[in-house]
Amino acid sequence: MSDTAEPSRQTSKGPVPDPRLERVARAERLAHVMDRAVRVPGTQIRLGLDSILGIVPGVGDTLALAPSAYIMSEAHRLGVPRSVLMRMAANLGVDWLIGLVPLVGDLFDVGWKANMRNVALMRRHVEHSVDHGSGDYGTGDFGSGPQASESDARAIPRAGETGTGPTSPRVQTGPRTT
Repeated sequence: MSDTAEPSRQTSKGPVPDPRLERVARAERLAHVMDRAVRVPGTQIRLGLDSILGIVPGVGDTLALAPSAYIMSEAHRLGVPRSVLMRMAANLGVDWLIGLVPLVGDLFDVGWKANMRNVALMRRHVEHSVDHGSGDYGTGDFGSGPQASESDARAIPRAGETGTGPTSPRVQTGPRTT
């Protein structure tokens, strides 16, 4: 993450990072601890607390759901759309269910980084809402539809205008007679 990519507000004391992105960064740190905190020596494999807890059958995987649930609740508070929250829940469900299978689940846990996937989804939503100037925490889905541009606004006739000027689209209101 680079400091230049983070949108910020300007105050007399300098730029203030967007509080939503600070919350995302906090969730990313937790996801890192859960999924990628330690590198296995001599390999590129990274393990986290989720993988380590998963060694204890049943109990470990269930305990690892608590930090994951915090990440999901933070995403909900940030206005992540329900469709994305469902995708995040599916990531956790796959992680938990397969993690319950002894040995296979432990091996799967090494490759399936549900928390990292979920914070990436959260960051993408928050950055999308920041980039599009949303003053709230963003309640729309990604790509929720075309946005009107300034040129579109000029083409729409205002009250009292006929809509037949050089920049207005021609609108037919009745049956066409030839």
